[in-house]
Amino acid sequence: MKKIRYVQLEPAAVLLDSDVANMTAGVFGCYWKIILHLYCNGGKVKFDLKELARLCNCRSNFEKIFSKIEKKFQIKNGIIKHKRVTAELRRARKFLQHQRQAGLKGAQKRWHGNSPGNTNAIAKKSKGKESKDNSDMGGGFHSEEFSQKQIVERAMKKLVEEGVY
Repeated sequence: MKKIRYVQLEPAAVLLDSDVANMTAGVFGCYWKIILHLYCNGGKVKFDLKELARLCNCRSNFEKIFSKIEKKFQIKNGIIKHKRVTAELRRARKFLQHQRQAGLKGAQKRWHGNSPGNTNAIAKKSKGKESKDNSDMGGGFHSEEFSQKQIVERAMKKLVEEGVY
């Protein structure tokens, strides 16, 4: 599965959270740096205060800052997670999988399993059927075998005849 590159963000959910609304700018910045770091790392990272302090660029009082946001995270077996991050990543993975399946289904419908990936966008010859996709460009392209050049030439001729080109 591809790495999730973006997720949906609901700004109102963040800003209306009473805990977040009462955070100072420094605490809020550390909180969001950790949240974004979790998003970039699949929703979980090793819980190490020194590493998190370095991530937040907070050298002196990170333990005090983290104590104010600790309840927003789940820490178990040396791993830190966030409930919302986990849910959003799961939703994004599900969406990505759905889109992938839809793309494969569309390709199968279009190519009928006759085309390997990354090939010319010309379907293989059908058995005497006209292509619905090309009917407005002269029709009959699949009743015989044509080269791509012949198809383009025939389409251009049709456009010239109709005064479009």
